Amino acid sequence: MERIKQNVNKSIKKGLSRRTTVLFTLLGLLVVSSYANYQMSANSAPPETDLPVLRIFGSAPEPEPTKAPDFVAHSFADFREQRSSSRAQEIRMLDEMIGDPGGAGNSAEEARAQKLALVRSMEQESTLEGLLKARGFEDALVSSRPGSVSVVIKREVLTEAEAVQIMELTMRETGEEARNIKIIPTK
Repeated sequence: MERIKQNVNKSIKKGLSRRTTVLFTLLGLLVVSSYANYQMSANSAPPETDLPVLRIFGSAPEPEPTKAPDFVAHSFADFREQRSSSRAQEIRMLDEMIGDPGGAGNSAEEARAQKLALVRSMEQESTLEGLLKARGFEDALVSSRPGSVSVVIKREVLTEAEAVQIMELTMRETGEEARNIKIIPTK
């Protein structure tokens, strides 16, 4: 019985020394990796903040009202007509993909999802254009895609207060962050 106790005690001591060695090795690795991480983060650029950025195209760097660019290729009505035509063509193509019995199973589901996203974008654009007109802007065009919204306002001069009003309204209606919204005044 005495001999068993001695063997158990030796085993415990060996186990502790192995465990201790492994523990100190892991602790050393932790210290080395922490130091390396500290050195690499000290040399890197400061992290960007997630503050919203208000981008107004055509604005002057001074705190003067934003001037409209002089280059407008199409009138608002032409753009709406072209947008309506291309959207109708997209919907026809998606409907063909959805109704194609020989197509792959996933392609019909993807086409349904794309059509739903397109219809949502169209609804957002129409709603936002109407709200902007109701807020006193003569005319507005909105182009909305996931991750990007462009708002073209028919106004030669756009003040900072008006730009903020447009930005807040666009953020609320589309759910997009300010950094994904472009406001463009035009004649």
